[in-house]
Amino acid sequence: MCDPLFLRPGRRGFSLIELMVVLAIMGVLAALAIPAYSSYVSRARLSEALSQAASYKTLVLENVSAGRPFNQGLNDDGSEYLKVGTANVRSVRIIATTGAIGVDTSDVPGQGTFYLIPYTGADKAKAPLRPGVSPPGNISWLCVGDGWAQVGNDFYKGTLSPGVTPASCRAPAP
Repeated sequence: MCDPLFLRPGRRGFSLIELMVVLAIMGVLAALAIPAYSSYVSRARLSEALSQAASYKTLVLENVSAGRPFNQGLNDDGSEYLKVGTANVRSVRIIATTGAIGVDTSDVPGQGTFYLIPYTGADKAKAPLRPGVSPPGNISWLCVGDGWAQVGNDFYKGTLSPGVTPASCRAPAP
């Protein structure tokens, strides 16, 4: 009859080499998993900030239809900035002349700025909205998280890290 290794007399537990191998494997797995998890959490927080900013689209569209400045109703003093002060968003601003919504994120998801920019026309010929002027067609929104975007003569720069920028806000590949 064959005696299995684990039933031999005097054998109790694991050797030091076996424990070191298991620890090395766990270390490699942790080295791969922690950055991926961290990036996932940051992207989720930025997605929450993006959905919070999307609620301001309604304000811009209401102001477009009424012929008012795009940022009217954002806050009581009429300025472009609104301090939000949540865990993911520091402030939101609506640029009075273009209706672009700028969102400054906090350090938690990865500090930076992204823009939601309204425009009319096809992708190649984006025409910016102007206050008091009813747009000739449908209004579309461009999100800029990293890189530059141009709508008409206006330029916008998103300053989020490319690794955490939501897919809908990434700069197009050259």
